[in-house]
Amino acid sequence: MRKNNFAQSVWAILLAILTLAWQGCSGQNGETNSNSLANRYTLAITDQRLTLAIDSTTPNHVPFLSLYTDPAGQEHLACLSPAKGQQGHTLIFSLASQLLAKRIPFAVEGPDGLGQVSGFYLRDRDQVYVASSSLLAISLVDQSGRVKQRINYGKTNDGQATFPAIVSPNNPMMTGPGRLLLPVLPDGNWTFMT
Repeated sequence: MRKNNFAQSVWAILLAILTLAWQGCSGQNGETNSNSLANRYTLAITDQRLTLAIDSTTPNHVPFLSLYTDPAGQEHLACLSPAKGQQGHTLIFSLASQLLAKRIPFAVEGPDGLGQVSGFYLRDRDQVYVASSSLLAISLVDQSGRVKQRINYGKTNDGQATFPAIVSPNNPMMTGPGRLLLPVLPDGNWTFMT
């Protein structure tokens, strides 16, 4: 009799787990989310071209690109022009006119130095959050290239050391309500981490 109760309990638990798994994989929520995503975006072929006029100081290959919409609703393409010597730039092109709208300089060294810039998040022209592959801080930069604030992330809340943020088009800084999220790895041998 005891074995029979145990077997029935195992079957009941197994049935409950399978039912929950089936509902989780085929539930209404997944369909609703994917449908709403499909309704927000459409992919279509167009004959419209985007041609940006660049000068001799602007590279034709940039390591970081970002879209930005200003408060007036105008769309812009922001790109990183890496440092040559002691200065680099964040270039902001208007998508409507396809012209350079703003060039934000950045220094590599000195009090406003950003090191080797790897990417940025452009909140607006006077608030650019810049990540560097040589600093353990995010720098808040204004439109003249001056550092307004540095946010150090060299140690986690529990005291663990980190590497510089790996910001790239594949690993951008992301924002949420009142948050800035960075792709940061802890210091050490990653192959031994779980």
